[in-house]
Amino acid sequence: MTFEEFKRSVEARELRALDHGRGHWQIVGGPKIVNWYPFSARGPILYVNGTKAGVTEPKLENVIAAVFS
Repeated sequence: MTFEEFKRSVEARELRALDHGRGHWQIVGGPKIVNWYPFSARGPILYVNGTKAGVTEPKLENVIAAVFS
C-alpha cells in the first residue's frame, strides 16, 4: 500500500491523513488520533493517542475504525 492509497481511504471517511516520514502515517480529524506504522520491522502496528500498547497486524479498515473506538 502506498501513502496515496491510504490517504484516499482515510479521506473517503472525511478524515485527514498525514505522512510524517520514515513510515509514520497519521489519521487526524476524528475523536482520536491514530498513528500507523505499516512497514515496521515487527509488522504493521497502530497506536491510538493516549494508549500505551499498540495493535499489531491491523488491517486498513481497523486502522481507520480506531479513530472512532
